This record gives sequence, structure tokens and C-alpha cells, in this order.
Amino acid sequence: MVEQRIENPRVTSSTLVLGNTIKTIQKMFYKKKKISVQQSVIHKFSKQKFLANIFKNNKSKSMLLAISGGQDSISILFLFNFLQKLNNWKLGIVHCNHMWQSDAIINASVMSVFIKELNLNYYEAISTISIKNEEEARLWRYQSITKIATLHGYELIVTGHTASDNIETFMLSFLRNCQLKTIKDQKKSAKKSNIRLQYLRPLLKFSRFETKLFCEKYNLPVKVDITNKNLTFQRNRIRYELLPYIRKFFNKNFDNTLFLNL
Repeated sequence: MVEQRIENPRVTSSTLVLGNTIKTIQKMFYKKKKISVQQSVIHKFSKQKFLANIFKNNKSKSMLLAISGGQDSISILFLFNFLQKLNNWKLGIVHCNHMWQSDAIINASVMSVFIKELNLNYYEAISTISIKNEEEARLWRYQSITKIATLHGYELIVTGHTASDNIETFMLSFLRNCQLKTIKDQKKSAKKSNIRLQYLRPLLKFSRFETKLFCEKYNLPVKVDITNKNLTFQRNRIRYELLPYIRKFFNKNFDNTLFLNL
């Protein structure tokens, strides 16, 4: 008698990988019965919508992570380093050094040592030109990262942009040009300029506060960028002056309201 096996056509290999990954992460994350604020954030990270964002329409096995050393990109590094071990991905790390700080070289050296301890490929882009503003810095970063990804055979570029970044980008675009642009719109234009490469931003449903809690939970080494406090940068003015003013005098839930409509 020949045994016949009927397989569910809806269950694909990527679906099985996603399911097994979720189970593994949940076992790692849930060690205590008492749920704290941090653990609820961890639960959100391990839920299917975060992992599905990575696996959905993504068959890439080679990924280049853009890491600045801040809490958002370090969260991405921690999660993808863990996922890489489960899924046998080729993972590389790129750090863009604008040379804006006096200790920029030292910080980059610390970053390279940390990445090498994780046994991951590390690349560093160092600016040799004078970058005058945020837009020039953004364009230089994308050009450098794209060049490195193409040169070393990476198919997917992963960044640590969060919902908080998306709100700031929206406000910045509106105030500068009265245009309603978000990080997703930047993603579309980047795709047009380079068809082969794909871009992934798995933290767009998470706030900066949530990535902060995530890093605190796992004692991740976060580098504080002093330029983030420099109010000569328009994005920082929006972050530390405009948005707090709107929350205080107009709508305390402004971020959530705007996030739901972006």
C-alpha cells in the first residue's frame, strides 16, 4: 500500500520559517510570568506583524544593515543577528561616518570591534567632502550604502527608521515645501533609482520610545549621538521643540493620530 501525503498548498517554506521563528523568539523572550512595560514591547517585537514585515515579499538571503550606533539601529542589529542564525542569511553591517564629531573616528573604531565580535562583515563609509546640511547627508548615506551593497552582492538594505522618524519626515517635508512626504515616499524614489536593490524598514510601526525600552531590556550598547541635540538641524527642532509644543497645547496624542493617518 502506497502512503499518500496531502500537503496544504497554502503552507509555503517561508510560512514555516516564519512560524518557527516566532516560536523560537517567544521562547527566548518569555521567561517570566509577570509582564512589565518592557516585556509588552518585546511581545510587540516578537508578534507576527514585525516578522511578517521581514518575510513578506522578501526572498533575499543577503542583507546589508545600515547601523549608526543609536538605539533604533542597534535594535535592528540585535534582532537580525538573531534571525540570521535561524535563517542562514548573509548579513553585513555598514556604518556611515559624516565626520561631524571630534570623536567620530574613535566611535567608528568601537563600532567595528563590536561588529567583529559578532562575526559579521563590516563596512565603513567615511565622508571626504564637507556635508553642509541634513539633505546632503541623507543623499550621501544612500549613495554610499547603495554602492557598498552593489559591490559586495547584497540584495536588501535594512534601516532602523521608526514611526517617530516617519512623523518627523512628514513634518519636515510639509514645513519646507508644503509637500506631504514620508519615509515611504523616499523609499519609492530610492527604488526607482536602483531597481535591483530593495529597502526594508521593519521598525516603521514602532516608536523611538519602544526601541529605547527594547535596548534597556537587553542592555544593548547604544551610542549617544551629540548631533541629535543640535538645534541648528531642522529635524532636531521638530523633535525637541515643535512636537512637544503641539502635544502640550494642541493634542497630547498628536503622534498617534498622525501615525494612524500616514
